[in-house]
Amino acid sequence: MLGRLNYSFLNSGTDPISGIPNERGVIEAVLAHPACAPWVAGRIWRFLVGVEPSAARRASLARTLRASGFRV
Repeated sequence: MLGRLNYSFLNSGTDPISGIPNERGVIEAVLAHPACAPWVAGRIWRFLVGVEPSAARRASLARTLRASGFRV
């Protein structure tokens, strides 16, 4: 009988055999990029408000977004 499959590598960010980043690793790399939070925050603001946020507003929203772990 086979034991339970271990899918813990899906949370590790890399494939256990090849060492290549899996989906989670790629997402974490994208979110870690310094331009990601301001871009996402700007897109959300533009969608909800209908205009581009000022640079100060975008920076503030990006800090909040990053601090929340990108939880919206």
